[in-house]
Amino acid sequence: MLPVGIDLVVATQADRPLLERLLQLYEYDYSEYAGVDVDEGGLFPTLDAGELLEPEPDDHVFLIRVDGQVAGFAFVTRHESYVEPGKSYLIDEFLVLRKYRRRGVGEQVARTLFDRFPGRWDVGTVHGNRVAQAFWRRVIARYTGGDFRELPDGGERWAGPIWAFESRPPPR
Repeated sequence: MLPVGIDLVVATQADRPLLERLLQLYEYDYSEYAGVDVDEGGLFPTLDAGELLEPEPDDHVFLIRVDGQVAGFAFVTRHESYVEPGKSYLIDEFLVLRKYRRRGVGEQVARTLFDRFPGRWDVGTVHGNRVAQAFWRRVIARYTGGDFRELPDGGERWAGPIWAFESRPPPR
């Protein structure tokens, strides 16, 4: 359950223009690590928002709102685990706008997602993104009570650290 004022809303096709703009902000933040430049029109190449919003059954796109204001997005999917055979959940993309960082929004949203999708999880970041690494290490350690695996690299499929753990829905 999210604290009062923080909402996680399923994104729909009506949210496509908003998601396209948020993806630009996401790519701007990520360009520091990916080395991506804007095109001649000043736009970053991004994921296709239309495709994200026509997800497969195991894909979920959420908008994050704080006190009704757009504060970011999260994309959860299932994939072949980086860590062990079989499927796991993956936070494929995650953006909390700078204004809302260091206020507990990201952690509350992550915990809510882990609870909403019980089972095996992989969370990964790129090698250079030390801020994201510290965030995910701290959030996952608190969420799991320290019961997680951290791998320094995902091998050929992912270049960066990965945290693997099991989530369980909260008791009712």
